[in-house]
Amino acid sequence: MFGTKLAFAAALACTTVVSLPAQTLTASDRDFLTQAWQNSLAEMSLGRLVVDKSGDPNVRSFAFRMMQDHALMINDIRPFAIQSGGKEPETTSPQQKSAYAALKAKSGIAFDRAYVEIMVQQTHQFLAAYAKEAAHAKDPNLQPIMAKDLIIVRKHTEVIDDVAHMGGIPTPPIPAGL
Repeated sequence: MFGTKLAFAAALACTTVVSLPAQTLTASDRDFLTQAWQNSLAEMSLGRLVVDKSGDPNVRSFAFRMMQDHALMINDIRPFAIQSGGKEPETTSPQQKSAYAALKAKSGIAFDRAYVEIMVQQTHQFLAAYAKEAAHAKDPNLQPIMAKDLIIVRKHTEVIDDVAHMGGIPTPPIPAGL
């Protein structure tokens, strides 16, 4: 009986979240959501590869965190992407597939270093993109989600920069105010 009530409450909660109206999503908001979803799929795919293949516990830990956080970020944006008429991306872009293949071909320290370099570049790009979207999102329901996800992306950037510095890999500065 308790399990049934719990399942009903969970279903009701999911229904409530999914029924958020996409009130004022602009074309750029929809494009951002699609790209963010696709980027999250790529991060999760790379993360699985790294968790399986990396010899560096710091790199593996970061990759595992990326898998977890990006799964949650997809859940955050799913209602908006679907209700705005967008289609759930099922795969990564050709560039992301190419980066995956290139990374998969490496091993040992070269593998770990290549992953860290990719993540430094991507997290800094994502940080700028999320900051822009958080500042310009028109839908009042989307704004707090972008602000929350911006904090997550900021933390990813800080963590991978620390991992990079431990390996002697240079990183760009995080812009002030982000």
